[in-house]
Amino acid sequence: MSAITVEPRSARLNVKGGKSHHQIQNNRFVRYAFKLRFTDNEHFRFHPVYGFIEPQSSTPLTIRRIPADTGPTDEQLHL
Repeated sequence: MSAITVEPRSARLNVKGGKSHHQIQNNRFVRYAFKLRFTDNEHFRFHPVYGFIEPQSSTPLTIRRIPADTGPTDEQLHL
C-alpha cells in the first residue's frame, strides 16, 4: 500500500462550476507534509494547497471548478 492515498481517485466536474470532496490518507506511522501542484490554475482551485497529515489519519481535500462559458460540458481529473 502507498504511503499516501487519495479517495476517491477521480473527480468529475461540470464546466459551469462545482466542487468535489476527497480525503488524503496517510497510511504510515510518520507525519507527512504535502503540497498540491496543478497546471490548470485558471479553471481549478484546491483547498488546502499544502499541509501536514498526522500518522494513520486523513485530511479533507476540496477541488473547485471555476465556471467557464466555453469548453467541454464535463471534465474529469485523476488524482
